[in-house]
Amino acid sequence: MMTLAYVALAAVILVSAITAVLSRNLLRAAVALGVGSAALATLFFLLDAASPAELGERLAQVSWKDYFAERARYEQRQERFRRRYRWRHH
Repeated sequence: MMTLAYVALAAVILVSAITAVLSRNLLRAAVALGVGSAALATLFFLLDAASPAELGERLAQVSWKDYFAERARYEQRQERFRRRYRWRHH
């Protein structure tokens, strides 16, 4: 039953986004964005998504040393990718 609610909310979000983009009336576009935003908030609530405060608490638990180590690994991977891409496509 909850799956049906998720699908319905996802459909409302998509329809409202398409309506907002394709609408020539600014008021209708604003209303569509509001409806889509409310549907997205409801979907996050039903999925028990973490609030921004909870995310901040989780990020605070990561030490700076671990963060910078992971960041360095990420930057190395990105640099390797850039080098491979440059040689293949230029």
